[in-house]
Amino acid sequence: MLRYVAMELAEGRLPDGTTYIPKEPLLARRAPQVAIGKDEIYGMGLMVDTRYGVPVVHHGGDMVGFHSDMIWLPESNVGAVILTNGNPGWTLRSQLRRKLLEVLFDGHPEADAQVAAQPTPSMPSSPPSASCSLSPPTPRRASSSPHATRTRRAARSR
Repeated sequence: MLRYVAMELAEGRLPDGTTYIPKEPLLARRAPQVAIGKDEIYGMGLMVDTRYGVPVVHHGGDMVGFHSDMIWLPESNVGAVILTNGNPGWTLRSQLRRKLLEVLFDGHPEADAQVAAQPTPSMPSSPPSASCSLSPPTPRRASSSPHATRTRRAARSR
């Protein structure tokens, strides 16, 4: 997911500079289609939140017990991905967006108070975990991917 966010931040270009998706249709997905609230719009599959004066583009997903969000600030060239495997994990998404803005810009500690105000759920037999990364991934050679390895093996067996 971080590679996707890096491609969004690069306006459709891959790390080697080749165009993966032309800039115009990629950015058109962020254009307002539906107003969600005073400071948030829904484009084509993406939400853009401007509540704190900085555009934050994001898209999340939920399934029972699993929650995720990918977030990027196009004007600041910063992105993040959060993946959780606990039902209260969905509450972390907005706090991560806020914390990212605190660290980068204003420093007002609202996110910590939001997390502290969340009710503590009863603990399952194994505690939920969250994973967060704020840096772009290290590029991996395409030929070392599991898919490329399977493709080479299949080609040799013919």
